[in-house]
Amino acid sequence: MKMILRWGLALTVLAIILVTNAQAGDPIAAWNQISENAVKAGKHPLPVTSVEFAIVQLAIYDAVESIDRRYVPYYTRVPGATGSLSAAAAKAGHDTLVGLFPAQSAALDAAYADFLATNGVDPLDPGTAVGAQAAANILALRANDGRFPPNPPPFLGGTAIGDLTTSSGTNSFAGANSAYQFEASVLG
Repeated sequence: MKMILRWGLALTVLAIILVTNAQAGDPIAAWNQISENAVKAGKHPLPVTSVEFAIVQLAIYDAVESIDRRYVPYYTRVPGATGSLSAAAAKAGHDTLVGLFPAQSAALDAAYADFLATNGVDPLDPGTAVGAQAAANILALRANDGRFPPNPPPFLGGTAIGDLTTSSGTNSFAGANSAYQFEASVLG
């Protein structure tokens, strides 16, 4: 019985160590967490935050896929891509977030440096150039996608069945400059 408990405890400790190491070295999970923090700090409305997450993940995907070449890239494949997949993913995540949230560049630079140091990734690895190019390509693709219209018309709502209204039941949308910047319910 003692032998079974010892082996069970040893296997549990080993499993915890392996899971911890796998999470520490996963650039996708790391940059997803960093993205979550940056998006929250950016305080953009909900539909926009979903797009911002997607933009970061697409840049990372295209960077990794440019080197790995197992699947079709989303937008672009960086020609002649070589290097570390972790370096490419980290640089793509970093540069995309800096492009989306330039006011957070100091914090994002620190997160990038910390990721490289923690995971033993060389900042001069050729994968970083691949990540930078993938990020630039996705940011250029999404530059004028309408997330932030320059002069959105005021949304005034309505009172007919199916019209959106505020959660208080009124149709006063003072201060709301688009359909997604208020809580809404459907009349009916």
